[in-house]
Amino acid sequence: KYEQRRVYGGTFTKPNYIFFSRADNEFSFQLTQDDKTVLDTDGISYALANQTAAITWLDSLKDLVIGTTGGIYRVVPNQYLYGVSPKTIRIELTQEEPCKGQAISVGTSIFYPDQSGSRLLEYKYDVNIQNSASNDITKLIYPTFVDDAIKKIVYQHTPQPRIWTLTEGGKLYCLAYHRQEEFYAWSKLEFQSQTSSRTYESNVIDVSVVARGQDDKTDDVYIIVERNNQIFTEVFNDRDNTITGWFNEKTTAY
Repeated sequence: KYEQRRVYGGTFTKPNYIFFSRADNEFSFQLTQDDKTVLDTDGISYALANQTAAITWLDSLKDLVIGTTGGIYRVVPNQYLYGVSPKTIRIELTQEEPCKGQAISVGTSIFYPDQSGSRLLEYKYDVNIQNSASNDITKLIYPTFVDDAIKKIVYQHTPQPRIWTLTEGGKLYCLAYHRQEEFYAWSKLEFQSQTSSRTYESNVIDVSVVARGQDDKTDDVYIIVERNNQIFTEVFNDRDNTITGWFNEKTTAY
């Protein structure tokens, strides 16, 4: 939601359109009144200037940020009138950086994979100088994701801020992140399964974060992993984790 409106974007037939519900009814997207007059509370249908820019994600911070295959757009607030309305809405391109997949917001930043999936970028907008920038936070581990593109990212807030990054090849990476200290640290999780005769490499199929787990009220990280041709659902145990360059694997299978 954004400013009391339900917002959708990127349909199959109109990939570059964004739709706002009425301000007084989030279930109604009617653009006019019955007599065809337009009120400030009516729904909004807005086409981005780039007709080939398909919307891939929406994120509501102070402003509504729109990630597309043609770059990042921002709903520009009107300095004289409060709120977004059919008469005042304006959307402008702020970053010519094509996006892929879903983004996540952490504080005042938005993290998203680029269109190739080879970089993880952090979008920041400074309202004081009216300027935005996308910082490549994978440049120190290049070319990790060049041949194995990013498939999915999820955010774990507690006990420490972490961004979990899953690749198309089934590898799992963790970014420890502290915005105020400008601290970024990457690690890779190694998964192996052993039998009496050999050791197997295991592939992660999916990763998810469940906020405020039932045991200690911290976020739980669940993975679906393939081990020796068998599928397991596992959860990380943060209380037993140690960090020695890589995260040691401490998981429980169900």
